[in-house]
Amino acid sequence: MHGIRSWGYFVGVPHGADHSPGEPKRTTALLAVHALQDRPGVRAVGEISLTTLIAWEQLLEKIASEPSHAFFLDLAAVSFIDVAGASALAVTAQNLGAGRRIVVGRPPFELERLMGLFWPDLPTIEMVAQ
Repeated sequence: MHGIRSWGYFVGVPHGADHSPGEPKRTTALLAVHALQDRPGVRAVGEISLTTLIAWEQLLEKIASEPSHAFFLDLAAVSFIDVAGASALAVTAQNLGAGRRIVVGRPPFELERLMGLFWPDLPTIEMVAQ
């Protein structure tokens, strides 16, 4: 069984805590991670941006240390990923050992676009639309 089976956390940091009077207060960026029950992998929920980047990178470090041949990353509930988040994923995939890969299920549009533009031939990431 994989090491992230019971792992999960929430990260939230307020945006615009110092907003101007009369300006609407922006919401909090969140990233939650829950282990998949049927295979080695996790489901991420929320957004991957500067606000949640440290948590995202910590998750990717755990993925890289997993012994599984294929690690599943379900991103169906991720509403947004920025270029820093995509870059961290690509770097993690580039550093995987021989014969290993990350299978990204239902990636957000931004991730598919960024991967196609900057890392189109990265063999250690498989995008699955499911």
